[in-house]
Amino acid sequence: MKALVTGATGFLGNHLCRELREIGYAVHISNTQTASLSDIKNLDVYKDIDFDIIFHLAAVTKAGDWCVHNPGTQWIENQIINTNILKFWKECQPSARMVCIGTTKTTWFRVAVCNPLYSLRTRV
Repeated sequence: MKALVTGATGFLGNHLCRELREIGYAVHISNTQTASLSDIKNLDVYKDIDFDIIFHLAAVTKAGDWCVHNPGTQWIENQIINTNILKFWKECQPSARMVCIGTTKTTWFRVAVCNPLYSLRTRV
């Protein structure tokens, strides 16, 4: 079984890769050093590999409160990444299963600050 893990050097990706290897997967990783997802051409290195599953965990994130002060930039960059990996999946790996995991820190912050009632209504 072959897996592609984007964001493989992040917290979740690192742990996921370790678990996948332990259960016998051949794990291929994508991160900003191996194949930055901001340019879809970088995914060409994976075109000839028939993946069984793709785990998309990659996201643009920076330490501290950068995302709070740059929510639009972060959102746009992450949408480019998401679009590129989904296009790669559709065009080059249609038989692979896709698992996408993401966060909403920036969006949630903006919604909660702009509309405090929203956060109160949506809490369980």
